[in-house]
Amino acid sequence: MLYAYGWCVIRSSRSVYVGATLDEKIEQIDDRVDAADKLIIAELESWLTELGDVYDFQWSLKAQAWSEAKVLLYTASRNHRPSHLWDFHDWVIQNAPGSYGLTYVHDDEDVGETDTNTYRSRTTDYSNMFRVFRIANGRINELDDPFLSPIVPTIDPSELA
Repeated sequence: MLYAYGWCVIRSSRSVYVGATLDEKIEQIDDRVDAADKLIIAELESWLTELGDVYDFQWSLKAQAWSEAKVLLYTASRNHRPSHLWDFHDWVIQNAPGSYGLTYVHDDEDVGETDTNTYRSRTTDYSNMFRVFRIANGRINELDDPFLSPIVPTIDPSELA
């Protein structure tokens, strides 16, 4: 089973602020960024609508408090590895490079094969671990989980293994 739980603040690139000077009107830059954010949110909503009602990827797009930013909360549950979760990660990296968030994944079939859908090529068996996928600056990184891993014996007693 593949289980995933995550959140992601959906934003456009913030690179327009790099090198900005006091001579530039910050309000104008803010307006451009806000417009780009609204466009990305509309594109994401359209993409999610096209994705349709899939059983393996459930989501909720919420406004962030005191801000126009949107937070996507999502879960994925699937009997086998392929999931729309990986498609979502790809979409965010390609279309919303200012976004950031975390996804916690446990995949009992993650036994160390090369998998192009999970941004890695390695031989480590993670079937007894949660993995953390961090989205930031237009990239995704896979990290160790220090809180719930290894599943046996941290969550499940070793007598069950």
